[in-house]
Amino acid sequence: MKQKVIFLLACLLSFAACNDNEENSATMEEQQKQERIIQMKAWEEQMTMDIEAMKAIVVPGDYITSVSHNAEGTADTVKFKKQKPVVIRRMEKVDVETPLIGLQQGTGSDTGLYWTLNGTVLSDADGNPLQVSLIATSEGVSGTIPQVTVGENLRRQGYFTHDAYYLSVDNGSTWKKIMDKKETGRVSAFDLETPVTPSGDVYVFKLADGVEVSSSTKAPLKVSILGGAYCTFKGYLPAGNTAWYPDTKEKNDVQAVEDTWWWKLINDYGLALERNESWSGGTVSSKGWDSGNKLNAEGISYRSYLVRMKNLGENPDIIFIEGGLEDYWAVSKAPLGEVTYADWSPETRVNFLPAFCEVLDYVTKNYATAKIYHITADGLPEEYVSGIEAACEHYDVPNIVLENIEYVDEAGYRQRPTKKGMADAYTQIKDFIEQNGGF
Repeated sequence: MKQKVIFLLACLLSFAACNDNEENSATMEEQQKQERIIQMKAWEEQMTMDIEAMKAIVVPGDYITSVSHNAEGTADTVKFKKQKPVVIRRMEKVDVETPLIGLQQGTGSDTGLYWTLNGTVLSDADGNPLQVSLIATSEGVSGTIPQVTVGENLRRQGYFTHDAYYLSVDNGSTWKKIMDKKETGRVSAFDLETPVTPSGDVYVFKLADGVEVSSSTKAPLKVSILGGAYCTFKGYLPAGNTAWYPDTKEKNDVQAVEDTWWWKLINDYGLALERNESWSGGTVSSKGWDSGNKLNAEGISYRSYLVRMKNLGENPDIIFIEGGLEDYWAVSKAPLGEVTYADWSPETRVNFLPAFCEVLDYVTKNYATAKIYHITADGLPEEYVSGIEAACEHYDVPNIVLENIEYVDEAGYRQRPTKKGMADAYTQIKDFIEQNGGF
């Protein structure tokens, strides 16, 4: 009997020991998981800083004012004219796998810059290559950039892999798990062995994957736009101006500002958007669609180019004017008239061509140092095109006549360029500029 009791006690002790071992093992595993998450969050913090730094370096329309290094040599602070300073920080390596966000230049005739993950170009929410398409304005930097986080931060969104990395390419609307282990131990998108140094008028930054990006120390050229619906996009106009793009009815596929001709041009040339003084429904002529309390004391619509031509910002270097379409659409209320180079009056301003001449006269005299271009949209009848051409020639303003632009034919006559139409307009405008000596 005694032997049986001893045997049972031994079994109980052994079972308890096994349970203790399992509990200790589970506790150790949980501790390791938490330590891993802590290191992953350190990577997340660093990579988020690096993405912001890469964005600041490559965004058009801004420039570097200074780069300073701390005494310990562990961080570089980069200051910009418009943007907040960014810090490129040197960290100790972490003992977890770390995905690497970077940049890659297009090849051949493709001059675009693209976001990458571990050296592979990322795709946007529509499956297209995620191009670096950013713009700096007085309100800040606009455009889509990759976002990274750890699953631990996404509990409330239904993601349960706490110790996994996640990536978003649509401003945090959706997240995709990324667990590539090829880049073990990296904690910075930048090559921390290569100091940030000036080279002529630019600072060159070397990324961890060997790609070099640069930012100028010279102020970019400032561009202003005076136009109608053709040039609008919600969020990029002065307060109160009405935008047609993006089309809320989704009949038109221009749903991102990156699709517009002017964004493409600004991004390609590294320009700074001074002011986009465009208005859907705004005519060059004084009244257009408006009457009554929508007219000022001079009998001019608040949407008219005759009012908005005075609001093109502070000393823009380049001005694009796109006029004629809105007046043509409002032809019953905005007659064509004739080119008139002086003695404008309330009677002449109700007509498109006299008002157009008055706009060119004002802009060329009051923005005398700016390079001014007029864009004649596809779809205008010959009498408009020839009148615009005559006025542009008189005021020595280059006239870019667009052709074969794809558009959505709203109401049978209102030409709104599609995404392809915008791309073709951008190409034709750029080709004209290049063939005539550039900016």
